[in-house]
Amino acid sequence: MNADGQEPDSGTSLVPAPVPNPWENFPVPGQGQLSESEDRNWAMFAHVAAFLGLLIPTIGNILGPLVVWLIKRNESPFVDAHGKESVNFQISMTLYLLVGGSITSVVAFFLSLILCFGMIGAAILAVALLALAIFAIVYQILAAIRASEGGFLRYPLTIRFFR
Repeated sequence: MNADGQEPDSGTSLVPAPVPNPWENFPVPGQGQLSESEDRNWAMFAHVAAFLGLLIPTIGNILGPLVVWLIKRNESPFVDAHGKESVNFQISMTLYLLVGGSITSVVAFFLSLILCFGMIGAAILAVALLALAIFAIVYQILAAIRASEGGFLRYPLTIRFFR
């Protein structure tokens, strides 16, 4: 109570306002034209389709999720969000691996000319690229599981080409 015997105004509270959770803005399954189970299946497939990259290197990992996203994005906000996230992640990982592979080649070449350590430098960078590939596979699986449960997973290290 203040000096007048009244409760203080709630606008003067010292408690900070709650910070909105950015993860709460994602759509939930069943809001579009698809049923909830269809939403979950298509969203999961948007992530799993990236494994097409094992059959068609360099572009298959992008084509798989891109096709799923383009086919189902207008039917479901849930699949649209998952498809965009998967395509963005796959494009990002492809860029990282291509740039990393190029850097590995250049570093190995110059180290072999200058210091005769080209193989060691290339091996170290190749291990880093392998770690990045394993990272991508693990997150693809985690995102597919989350989609099948009706949730959402934001991929780390992702450049947002599509929003």
